Order: sequence, then structure tokens, then C-alpha cells
Amino acid sequence: MADALRKVGHKVNILNIRHWLRDTPESRLACSESDIIFIQRVLAEESIERARFWRNKGKVMVIDFDDSYTHVLPT
Repeated sequence: MADALRKVGHKVNILNIRHWLRDTPESRLACSESDIIFIQRVLAEESIERARFWRNKGKVMVIDFDDSYTHVLPT
């Protein structure tokens, strides 16, 4: 995803998930400069709280929880 966005001219910041979950100054700066914030694979309460915080600041959130097996309904 990051490479595709870079190819069409977007600036891309990639953060270690620990920065995102701990709400570090580095993560706040990267998110404040972003138009879209992508989060992948971290279904933890802290991650959801961070996503809500930035959504309330007007950021577009794209969240991919592809391995949250406990939330997948049986088929």
C-alpha cells in the first residue's frame, strides 16, 4: 500500500506499532501531517482509542483487522 501511494505522489510515514499504541510524539507528528491513517492488524483497545482520537480530529481512518479470528462469525 505504501509503495502504491508513493508512486502517485503521496508522502507516506510508516510507524512501528509501539509508537502508535503509546501515542508517542513521533506518532502524533506523523498522524497530524497525514490525510489518511492506515492501521493494520492490531485489534487492541489502545489502537481503537487512537483511531477514534484521530477520526475526531477529522482524519480518514482505514483499519484492516484481517486476523481478528475471535470476531469472525462461524459460517
